[in-house]
Amino acid sequence: MNLLWLLSLLAVVRPAEACTAAPACSCVGPVAPVEALAGADAVFVGMVVAIRDTTVTFGDGSGGLGYQQRVVELQVEGAWKGVASNRVTVLTGRGGGDCGFPFRRAGKYLVYAHRSRGASPALTTSICSRTSPALHAAEDLRSLGPPPFTGTSSRP
Repeated sequence: MNLLWLLSLLAVVRPAEACTAAPACSCVGPVAPVEALAGADAVFVGMVVAIRDTTVTFGDGSGGLGYQQRVVELQVEGAWKGVASNRVTVLTGRGGGDCGFPFRRAGKYLVYAHRSRGASPALTTSICSRTSPALHAAEDLRSLGPPPFTGTSSRP
């Protein structure tokens, strides 16, 4: 009888342990748009033209360890800082606990990005930033004012 009770207990506890061990996204509270602008490396409005998945490996890649990232290419329509061309590539997670932002092809977004550290720095964003669909970014767009760079203007 004790063995049966122990097996029943393990059947309940083991799956619960597996669930709590999963990584989860945890964000610090929101900041005001002007603070987010100051803290970001790039802030721009752009339309998604391409999305693909890639694997980022650790070290020299020989260990086979890595994680999935989503590569998002955007056509820049206006920028406040950190953008040197009309096309920008941003990395984000794939969602499901890794804080990845859910970009959609042909969607227009206000993006707050940070430059990653490492040998080949890239712009990254997540659901923890103020990145949002442009349709839901009225407060940010009002606070930031008109972008100094538009997709049709020349760069200084």
